[in-house]
Amino acid sequence: MMMLVLMMMWGSVDDSLANPNWTLMTVLEGHTDWVYAVRWAPDEERLYSAGADQQVIVWEASTGSPLDTFHSDKGWIYSLAVSPDGSLVAVGCEKKCILIWDAATGELVRTIEGARSRVFALDFSPDGRLLAAGDDDRGLKIWKVATGVLETSLPLQGGALFAVSFSPNGTMLASGCGDRRAKVWDVATGEEWLRMILHGGAVTGVGWLPDGRRLASSGSDNSAALWDVAAALESAPRTESKPTARVTDTPLWTTRAPRGPVFCIAVSPDGRWIAAGGKDKRTYIWDASTRRETAVLEGHTGTVQTLAFSPDSKRLASGGRDGTVRVWIRGGTEKRSSASRLP
Repeated sequence: MMMLVLMMMWGSVDDSLANPNWTLMTVLEGHTDWVYAVRWAPDEERLYSAGADQQVIVWEASTGSPLDTFHSDKGWIYSLAVSPDGSLVAVGCEKKCILIWDAATGELVRTIEGARSRVFALDFSPDGRLLAAGDDDRGLKIWKVATGVLETSLPLQGGALFAVSFSPNGTMLASGCGDRRAKVWDVATGEEWLRMILHGGAVTGVGWLPDGRRLASSGSDNSAALWDVAAALESAPRTESKPTARVTDTPLWTTRAPRGPVFCIAVSPDGRWIAAGGKDKRTYIWDASTRRETAVLEGHTGTVQTLAFSPDSKRLASGGRDGTVRVWIRGGTEKRSSASRLP
């Protein structure tokens, strides 16, 4: 009977693995429009969500209670990032800018202007010194967090930038673009190091595994993939006579299990899980080592737009076009019956 319930809630699950039992912990209701981004604070005590209603809601992670709200006067919020020390919250906005708040006080400390269009992607560098931003009009830029001064402007891309992610050591930046390519850049020089070609649609998400060698990507053609970036770079090293970026079309793994376009991908900080969500309203979870599907999480009534694992890798937050944030817990046995709402 228990297995039947799990199959109904998760869909197809690989029983050959130790089942991680991802169960719904709570549903957070406070947004009045699509949720575009969710991120955890490094201390795991707070969860941030943002979206088309032009607000960031700060949730107490342990209870699901709303703690604070930051309001944007720059239109819809498409992206969100939390600094590695948890002191700053940055969002990418509809009106071509980035807003940065003090996480403790809620004070707006900086507005960074200079994007070419809507800012779809943000990520802090591991040392918190830099902030990468990708926009809807092919722009990919790296800003100095302390001053808001432009550090590097990378070459215009072949389409909108939907995802950016610094490598764990901060030396590389991965990007996902509307031109169907995932790319890896040298942060110090701004040079393109690697181009990954597989997805038949826009590359909507990128995320590094903690070893800094492998990169996960998602595409609007209902695909997800895992790449060995280090091996690709080592197999065709750049030289003065061959300075162009390396190209690979051979991932370690790829899947088309999702039943529609995939709009987000997330890698657990412990490197064990890869999660992806999209138009079919489901979140898929794979074991990063075996590449086997371990769970399919259902519950959203609209597209799953964003995913984020907690720093301890035991919880997964998902946000969707149904305006809700759902928090799933690994190893949990019960689902909370009530949703947490803003007063």
